[in-house]
Amino acid sequence: MKENNLDARLKAADPVVEVELGSEVLHNATTTQAHGLGRKHHMNAAARPRFILTALAAAGALAITIPLTLSPGEPQYLLSVGDSQSSSMLGAKGAPGTEADQGVRDMMMWTQYNYLAGDSLGSEAGQGVAYKAKLNGSPTDYLLMLGRVFSIEGTPKESQYSSAEWPTWVLGPEDGSGPNVYLNWSGNGSWWYNDPSAWPNVQALKSCEPVASDGEVDQVDPDCSGFVETPIESGKVPTESELVEQANQIFTSAGVSFPRNQLRVSRDTWGASVEASMFLNGSPTAEMWWMSWSDSGALASVSGFAAEFEQMGTFNTVSQESAVSRLADYRYSGGVAYKFYNSGIALPMADGIDTRELDPESAPEPEILDLTIDSAESANVTIWASDNSVWILPGYVYYAKDAFAGAVFALEDGLVKLPEIEVTK
Repeated sequence: MKENNLDARLKAADPVVEVELGSEVLHNATTTQAHGLGRKHHMNAAARPRFILTALAAAGALAITIPLTLSPGEPQYLLSVGDSQSSSMLGAKGAPGTEADQGVRDMMMWTQYNYLAGDSLGSEAGQGVAYKAKLNGSPTDYLLMLGRVFSIEGTPKESQYSSAEWPTWVLGPEDGSGPNVYLNWSGNGSWWYNDPSAWPNVQALKSCEPVASDGEVDQVDPDCSGFVETPIESGKVPTESELVEQANQIFTSAGVSFPRNQLRVSRDTWGASVEASMFLNGSPTAEMWWMSWSDSGALASVSGFAAEFEQMGTFNTVSQESAVSRLADYRYSGGVAYKFYNSGIALPMADGIDTRELDPESAPEPEILDLTIDSAESANVTIWASDNSVWILPGYVYYAKDAFAGAVFALEDGLVKLPEIEVTK
């Protein structure tokens, strides 16, 4: 029987569930920029610290805990989702935080969907395990460990980019004069290693001069590039077997390991990459390790994360059919594994409307399209909470004629505190 009392549900939550840590290949999904190893991708990586939401947690036994304090008469939430959650997926056809994601959100405002549940969706409610990222130890100790992995000496220090909300530490120089590792000691503890010397063929040829924009503040031409790179002669990029061997050495040094069939290897003239993802309950997550090599054959960058994921309990979930309505509400959206995005099929879109060229005050009403959701599958859905903690919740990925239509978490209403939706007049 379905319980209505949230306190009773939380007290009854059973955290004793075996968790499988493994990996599967994921990617910063769905965009050409995310797949390629082209100029802009490399220059952005070398020019500034980047913290990837997706990275692989250290392998090992997960702690089991129920951290909720139940106070009679007060609402008890498992977590609270802030307004920032809207930037994670929004119906998600671009990887969170990427230029493609921003472009999708610009465009999606003008194609709205009326989501319809197809007959094939499951109508049974169920249960699922919720996980929360936990950072153990200290950022300096973790950076020193990474320093040993990547042969970077020195003392970790707080980065010039650090803030109260995003406490950031660094080992190595921040001026681009040598390799370094940045560590964001919040959320899932994402980190990024970068070696600028891996790109010896990149030369700064010119500066990009700002151009006037209708009397407004000058802007840099987005098509202007201050860098030019030419791929080195073929044969410098490691072979696939060499990439796997080097990747496994790094994994082992950092205390993790993956079977070959769970590594995604990409390789072309411009360089190469290897990716691996964490598994929970036998299913891949958006938490990933990623490493890349330049066309010179040198290891250029590696990203991962420091957190371990604790079980927070087993909770009731709504059915596939019931959760379809959540696709229209960004507050339920989240990040999922690469394999769910990679259908290669696009949803129908409104014709001829590009919001980036429209005056918001005179723009037309968005076109509303009926979209029948005809299939769904269970998935681990990554959520950023309002306190910057990272959660992995049971959820669903939906498809319309094999096109990815979105991902939502499936916990019953009342377990996650949602922000109020602002209604514009």
